This record gives sequence, C-alpha cells and structure tokens, in this order.
Amino acid sequence: ESDPAGLLPMRKIERAISPETRVIVTSSVQYRTGFYQDLIALGQLCHDRHILLAVDASQSIGAIPLDVHDARIDALVFSGYKWTMAGYGIAVIYLAKQHIQSDRFPIAGWLSARQPELLINNELDLKNTAAALEVGCPNFAGIFSLGAALDLLVKIGPSHIEARIHELTDYLHDALHNRNFEIASPSDRCDRAGITIVVVQNPEEVVKALTQRNILTAARGRGVRVSLHIFNTFEDVDRFVEALEEIKKPEVAR
Repeated sequence: ESDPAGLLPMRKIERAISPETRVIVTSSVQYRTGFYQDLIALGQLCHDRHILLAVDASQSIGAIPLDVHDARIDALVFSGYKWTMAGYGIAVIYLAKQHIQSDRFPIAGWLSARQPELLINNELDLKNTAAALEVGCPNFAGIFSLGAALDLLVKIGPSHIEARIHELTDYLHDALHNRNFEIASPSDRCDRAGITIVVVQNPEEVVKALTQRNILTAARGRGVRVSLHIFNTFEDVDRFVEALEEIKKPEVAR
C-alpha cells in the first residue's frame, strides 16, 4: 500500500518479503497514483533474494525508457492501447531466456510449432522462444499498428519523450499548485511518469464535465487522472486547469 504522497518505498516491499516469497509482481507505474517504481533497485533486491520479478509496464512503455536486462526483469507485459498509442487488441509479453522451456508451456497451438507451415499434428515440436505462446492466427492489424507506433516512438527518441513528459508535468503541477489544487501523485521526477491525480470531489462527475469540454481524463483513486504525452502542449495544460477551476466553482458555492 502506498503512502499519502502516492509513494511505495522500497523498504515497504522489503519488509513484506517472507521466506515463502517466490515472485514479486508489480506495475512499473501505478495507475491510481502515477508512482513510478524504481525497477533497477527492485530488480536487484529480487536478484539478491532469489525472487522472480514480473512487471506490468502498460503505464510506462512509450513514456519512460526501460531496459529489462538492467532491471533484471524475468517477465514483462504491456498493452498496446496506452502509452504506445497502438490501439486495442494487441499486447506484448517478454520472458527472460532462462524461463523459456518449451516442455512447460501451459497451452500450444499450430503457431507454437517450430515449422507451423508443415501443419504436422501427430507430434509436439515446439519453438523454444516466447513465440511459442502465439497459439493462433496473428492479429495482423494490431501487429502492424504496434510496429508503426514503436517505430515512431523510437524515431522521436525515448529520452526526448521522457524529457517532454516531465516538462509538461512540471508545468501542470505548478499550475495546479498556483490554483490551490491538491495533487495525489509524487512530485519528484524520479518517482513519477506521465500520470497526475488531481484531488476533487465527485471525480466521476468532474470527468463527465471535462469530457463535455473535449478534455479526456479518467476518475481514478482520489480524483481525476490526467495523462500527458508527447503530443500534448502547454496550451492543453492551461485549458485543462482552467476548465477544472470552472467546474470547481459551483462546488465551492454549494
């Protein structure tokens, strides 16, 4: 459980580990607070304790650079419809090589075979890569969409994207503080990615009011979640904060 500032300190995770702990499963970025987990430190902790590390990186891939080898990650997944902007129906799974054993896959299909085009069904000769988990016909549209999205993100540059997101988020936090809004997300760059939770009353109603102004947010945790990406501008931030202040005024009047 995170603290009031939205942080999940490493010491809390370390205290929760017991002799029976075999796997730690975490999100790289917590969707309800925007907290960015220090995966390098967590990966080292897991390595030292002989614990496997599995990461849901849906809220960071496409926003914050991540090296699975540096972080000693054993398994990682992320969806295509969030920060990679690739749309629905596609996701990615990464498995460290030492965990890929074809005789232990829970399911198998025709594409799991080493030579699927031969359509041999009287023997089980599976690939020894994560591709063995692609058991059915591929989602070609999703694959092409994800490929194009990743190409674009790589072309822009992960470090440039991260810097722009931090720049926009700093600007957002300053604007919110200047208008006395409470932020339920970490303030330090090292502890956050692109998600900010703004504390409001009746988050669902506020989100509806923002949507009517063509400002897309989500009700999460203690308030409204706003996510800033490479395509956003300072003008977008200004419009969001001004709209939020307009919506808040009737609440204050009541």
